[in-house]
Amino acid sequence: MWCVKQIGRHSDEYNQVLWNYGSIYLRSFGAQTAGSAIPFRTWLDEGVPVVQSTDGRPYDPIFSFWQMLARKDGVTGHVFGLPEQKLTRTEALRLYTYNAACAAFWEQRIGSLEPGKLADLATLSEDIMTMPEDKIPEARVLTTLLAGKPVHDTGLFQ
Repeated sequence: MWCVKQIGRHSDEYNQVLWNYGSIYLRSFGAQTAGSAIPFRTWLDEGVPVVQSTDGRPYDPIFSFWQMLARKDGVTGHVFGLPEQKLTRTEALRLYTYNAACAAFWEQRIGSLEPGKLADLATLSEDIMTMPEDKIPEARVLTTLLAGKPVHDTGLFQ
């Protein structure tokens, strides 16, 4: 199995390809070609086992999740390749969970909530699967469990 990785971060500077460089893509390649940049929908439809992840340091997966859906340039607000490249929220979440576990060859241990797997999960302040799409970046992590044990808690377990 091989995977295509999209690297993203959300801190003082966002480092998403379309978010950071979308305006450069537009100027350099035009709207049509730029619209097919990072073609998650095409890759999935063609059977490519795509993984969404981060490298190098902790990044904000909530922002990256939203960016997979919104496909916006952070400078101009231009939206790239929609509706042709639109992912469902379920697909976007799977790229971060089960597909990421497969890329690490750990799908028998993590990546989905099933009996016998480690309970690695996060509790969020909002339901990113149903809330308005443009509000997703406002969701925050309240708790994080690693193998079923709290490693981050804002007070839910106290």
